[in-house]
Amino acid sequence: MYALELQKMKLSLFWGPYFTKLRTAAFYQPIRIPKSFVPHPSKVGFVKHLGELRGQLADWRKDIPSVGHVHVVEYADYYLVHKDKASLLSNPIGHLIYDAPHWGIAIILAGALIFKYSNQDRV
Repeated sequence: MYALELQKMKLSLFWGPYFTKLRTAAFYQPIRIPKSFVPHPSKVGFVKHLGELRGQLADWRKDIPSVGHVHVVEYADYYLVHKDKASLLSNPIGHLIYDAPHWGIAIILAGALIFKYSNQDRV
């Protein structure tokens, strides 16, 4: 219990000012945060997850009630943080539709090709 409370305190204390900025920022508008300013995302409840390949070290995600779905992209010396319209963690279909439609289209096309070629009559 103590560890969870400490995690919440660190999240609020160090990440809180950036969440305040994210509340009014446009979706996908990145905020750059030097790594030395905040605890590592894994220490405050972010989940390591997938993201577009941009030369980053890792991607981290967390649903923050007052902000929405927060996506942290980790680089060597800084984080780029933005909010998405739909949470990949709790609403993956919505995330594909609103935040990553190109991946949704790719999945549909791949599925159609697999279906087409797996159902061909064998001669």
